[in-house]
Parts: sequence; structure tokens; C-alpha cells
Amino acid sequence: MIALLIAAACSGDCRAQMLFQTMERKLLSAMPLQLEVVSHVEGAVRADATTGVSVGPATRLHTQGTFMGTPFQRDFDQPTTPALRDAVVLGMTRMGLLHNVVNLAQGNGIDRADGTVRDWLSAAMFRRVKGGVAYTVLIDGKNAGFTTLLIDAKTKRPRKRTEVVHFPNGDMRVTETYRFPAVK
Repeated sequence: MIALLIAAACSGDCRAQMLFQTMERKLLSAMPLQLEVVSHVEGAVRADATTGVSVGPATRLHTQGTFMGTPFQRDFDQPTTPALRDAVVLGMTRMGLLHNVVNLAQGNGIDRADGTVRDWLSAAMFRRVKGGVAYTVLIDGKNAGFTTLLIDAKTKRPRKRTEVVHFPNGDMRVTETYRFPAVK
């Protein structure tokens, strides 16, 4: 009976979904969480950015790059709340950090830091791929694109994302790499 309930809660391949959820839990529980994210985007949107991310007592994103051909450099530094932590970490795990980097480049804050990110953004239809998982990104329950996320087998942290996001004016192709400081 329990196995049937677990299977019913899975969206696609249960093992792939469990690997993804384990990765999310690990990142959400890490204090402090520190990493560098390199984003490259082409297609309907063009951007390149390098972002230092730190989530601890304060949430800090220091990002610089280009967005639609215009250089930018932005710093975000706010006390960490559970809602802000979720918005940064779940935003990164489910759709990539790029969305919030673009928000910052345009002078805005972190999207859904009001506590609504879990209802707004989800991952579904999981499947295993060599070195990680693939899934559909859902925004407000609607298919927004497809992601392949490579996850380090030892650390259970993300390594690289490739993603296609659908917009009315065409697709955006995203590649992000995640670098974590060496654990001593």
C-alpha cells in the first residue's frame, strides 16, 4: 500500500524525482550555502553572467555580465528569511538562477521571495539521464520548458543545467554551471 502511494506521488520516473528532491533538500539545509553560477543564454533572450551566491544569515548575490547586449553589475544583500531562501534555492534548482539574475540586471529583486515560490514553480515528468535528471519546468502549472540537470553523484549537488524555455517570441536556450567551494 505504501509503495502504491509513493508511486502515485511520483511524476515520471520515481528514482529520478527522488534524486532531484534529495538534491533540493541538501541545498535548502546547507548553511551557509555558497557557490558560483556561470550562465550563458541564447535565442529569444541573450545573456552571459557570473554570479556569486551565498545563503546564510544574509542572502547575497553578486552578479555581473551582459543582458541583451548591455553590461550590468548588481549586488543583492538582504537578511535571509525562509521565503527568500526558498525563492533563491528553489528558483535555482527548478528553473536555474538566470531568472533571478535577469531580475537583478533589470533593477528588480528576487522573484517570489514573498513565500509563493513553491506554489508558482515546480518540476514534473522526471526521467533519468546519464549523470542526472531531466524534467519539465512548470510555472503556474503550465509547461514553460524542459531541463536536463546533471547532479554530482557524491555530493548530490547540481553541476550543470541545460534548458529550453518557451516564450511567445521564440525559445531561449540556457546553460548554467555550478561551482561549489571545495569541502575541507
